[in-house]
Amino acid sequence: MKKNLVFVLAAIIIVVVAVSAFTAMEVYNFGDAASKKPFYVGVTYCGNSTTEAEQLIDRVKNYTNLFVLDSGTMMQDLNATEQICDYAVNSGLNIIVSYGTSSQKNIIDSFLSISQERWDSHFLGLYYDDEPGGKMLDSTVYLHNNSTDETVVKQTGAYG
Repeated sequence: MKKNLVFVLAAIIIVVVAVSAFTAMEVYNFGDAASKKPFYVGVTYCGNSTTEAEQLIDRVKNYTNLFVLDSGTMMQDLNATEQICDYAVNSGLNIIVSYGTSSQKNIIDSFLSISQERWDSHFLGLYYDDEPGGKMLDSTVYLHNNSTDETVVKQTGAYG
């Protein structure tokens, strides 16, 4: 008899919790809120070939919606950047392009002048100058002491 009572109470508790959860979702529109805000999952390409970038896009386009172009050598070639971005957008992906401080300002300006009009809402933005302090942590840094006119070479991180 007690076992039956325990099962009945457990069933009632499960039903109450389930009904409460569905009611809360309906009242607060949790489903609609999630569908209004896009969620991006993607890959970053850091190579130096448009063909390889297109091959990567072909491999990931069925399960991702973002392509980040972060290729130091190719970023100086506006035509290659445009070709890769066109291919990514035509494959249904959104794009973000990364430029570092070594990039030529006129190339960045040219890219920005066409990006919004050319790729519309698929262009999510430009990432510029990653971690200014990171260069001091990851590479060789030359520090000059003006009072002694001495230069000290500091090698740190993965590259030093």
